[in-house]
Amino acid sequence: MKKYRIAFNALGMKKNSGGIEAYIYGVIKSILDIDTENQYYIFAGKSTADVFDSLKKYKNLKIIVYPINTNNSTIRVITEHTLMALGIICQRINLVHHMIQYMPRFCPTKSVTTLHDLSGFYFYENLPHTKVMTKYYNYLKRNVKYTLSHTKKIILVSDFTRSEIHKYYRNIDDSLLVTTGMAPDPRKDRTTSNEHVLEGKQIIRPYILSVSIIRPHKNYPFLIRTFNLLKRKFKIPHQLVICGGMGLEMHGLEKNDFLEEINNSPYKKDIKYLGYTSNEDLAALFKNADIYATATKYEGFGTPIIEAMMYNIPIACSQAASLPEVGGEGCAYFNPDDENNAAEVIYKVLSDNTQKEYMLSKQKERLAHYSWNNIANDIVAIYKDILRS
Repeated sequence: MKKYRIAFNALGMKKNSGGIEAYIYGVIKSILDIDTENQYYIFAGKSTADVFDSLKKYKNLKIIVYPINTNNSTIRVITEHTLMALGIICQRINLVHHMIQYMPRFCPTKSVTTLHDLSGFYFYENLPHTKVMTKYYNYLKRNVKYTLSHTKKIILVSDFTRSEIHKYYRNIDDSLLVTTGMAPDPRKDRTTSNEHVLEGKQIIRPYILSVSIIRPHKNYPFLIRTFNLLKRKFKIPHQLVICGGMGLEMHGLEKNDFLEEINNSPYKKDIKYLGYTSNEDLAALFKNADIYATATKYEGFGTPIIEAMMYNIPIACSQAASLPEVGGEGCAYFNPDDENNAAEVIYKVLSDNTQKEYMLSKQKERLAHYSWNNIANDIVAIYKDILRS
């Protein structure tokens, strides 16, 4: 059997624990677990290459590190078109899997590309036009069209993203698109947690937990107003705990609606915004939460709800975008534009043990469906079809 040389373009890898970073690591590790026949390569930047140190144990893997900071998108793009292209030629690569959103304009071999979402289009149509959002929209508009025309397959994390592609690119052949899904971040140790985090952060049980980088489409001002309503109308004893760093888009706004909503809340003493939170602290926060909630309006997949399922806690979330597809019957859904509806749904989850037990039983099915092993097998099958064609 012919042995192929397959490379992962991971130059867009960051050190944080976001969904894209979980995807890159999870896909690569899981493929290496199941495919010992082919030779694999990772193209990585020096600033984040150590993320892959734990993968060096695989004998059929070689990590090629370029001396760049992957946070600099301009330098990253230049590297893809020069040093990486040269690396593809020198290593005689047969196929490259571009892990983030687009394939470079110059790639001297066959390509597969993972397109996580078209959030830039949503931002441009529905949110204030900050410089960051406009730049991201223009980036997607330029590069996704090229990618759809030149890559052999587009791998998607949800059928929602498939529908978004057809919405904005009406002549795309659906056979180009393959949905494989995602799974919880394999880098996280859920058995180890900082059990003192609640005391240290002055968090008192019970509490509602929400985890995400703070960005306009995450709809946190709405969630805070919903929390106010829950306290006022239903007299719940809960705190609201929010974890996540401040996104770049927030710096371009005239006012930070998120922080303003917290400061204006009559229950602000019960709202705990923790900012960026370590994996050890998050593990403890998930373990002790009464419910997980998110009011986001756009997600290509929505990794935090799968993460919450790993801790077997009830979930109330927005009915927008990919979340109903991902959560199935393992979540309760509300309208992210209707605070009364959101408050009623969250309160029912908190107070109705029958619904809670049913939801938790269905979460096990969702977790079985979204496994890295299933995803890796699907992607390796894609590689083989392309390489044999």
